[in-house]
Amino acid sequence: AWTMPAFGLDVVAVVEQLGLDQAVLIGHSMGGEAIVEAALRLGDRVAGLVWVDTYRTLGGPQSAAKLERFLGPFRADFVAATRNWAESMFLPSSDPDLVERVVADMAAAPPEVAVSALQHALSFEPAIVAALRDLTTPVHAINPDYRPNDIQALRRHGVQAVLMSGVGHFPMMEDPDTFNRLLSEAVDEFTSPSPRA
Repeated sequence: AWTMPAFGLDVVAVVEQLGLDQAVLIGHSMGGEAIVEAALRLGDRVAGLVWVDTYRTLGGPQSAAKLERFLGPFRADFVAATRNWAESMFLPSSDPDLVERVVADMAAAPPEVAVSALQHALSFEPAIVAALRDLTTPVHAINPDYRPNDIQALRRHGVQAVLMSGVGHFPMMEDPDTFNRLLSEAVDEFTSPSPRA
């Protein structure tokens, strides 16, 4: 199965293969869930986590029926459902060439992999909330503001969030300069020596 713990093990394998003693893990979308799984296994080797539009809120109610209603169109016509969903992740002002490139890439994914991964990602929030209670690694989030964000809910779970304007779900592609500045600030917080009292 294409699950978040399995993707997390892939991240662990990369860290191990590279022989990293310290790492900052960055995950976009469901990749944010994968890096939490990796951090649980890597422990103090992870200096910090950066989520990129992974969660806009945490701790809300979960509904299996709602998840199934969402996934139904993907099972019925994967390409059409994926194209519609991917297009909704952009703003009307987004670069049309970028939109088409991302939409085409997402729609070309193997349906059995994509639907399985999507199902696991969208039902994984309770596991993330539980993991955040056990995680000592700091978590920052860089979220676009094109959809509502509950910064207080994120903060209650130990996640520090900053918002980006004028971008959709792919801020690193839509406004790389601003995104890279915010990412550098987060990484600097994780890796800078603490000030002495």
